[in-house]
Amino acid sequence: MTGPGASDTNRYIQRVRVNGHSLTRSWIPWSAIASGGAVAHTVGDQPSSWRTAAADQPPSVNRAPADDRTRLDASLRPASAALPPGGSATLTVDIVGQAPGVLFPRVSATAPAGWTVSVEQLKPIVSRPRRTSTCTRFRRSARRPSRTGARHGCGRPAGRPPPWPGGSRPSPGARGR
Repeated sequence: MTGPGASDTNRYIQRVRVNGHSLTRSWIPWSAIASGGAVAHTVGDQPSSWRTAAADQPPSVNRAPADDRTRLDASLRPASAALPPGGSATLTVDIVGQAPGVLFPRVSATAPAGWTVSVEQLKPIVSRPRRTSTCTRFRRSARRPSRTGARHGCGRPAGRPPPWPGGSRPSPGARGR
């Protein structure tokens, strides 16, 4: 990929050539570069009308057919927390989901006896078409992944040893032995 003369001043695309041929759209199909290739940009200091028409827009997720799969992924932030006696921590479960409708993920947490734990559920995941006004027009972002999260509070009682045998946390390799 080249762009001779590109700078803060010369930042506007005037023309693009792919493998020596003028690019006739604002996007490059994978088939043109899947096995390698050359993309050469000609740039200038003035905006151009190169591929600015509505018909030049790339095929995108906004015009893609609806995706009827259901999927949820979750991660914990921070990944772990060490609590001193009497200490507390707040952890967040980030959830990304996609479905043909509304997902209502429920998050739960457990703690050793005597510890406290609380869960604050957040918003449902809405990945279906939603009305943008009182008319029947729908958002074009239908069924794309959306995210939500749940906050967890955890508190360790003062003067209480860790819940692991021997008072120290086992190493990950020692589990199940």
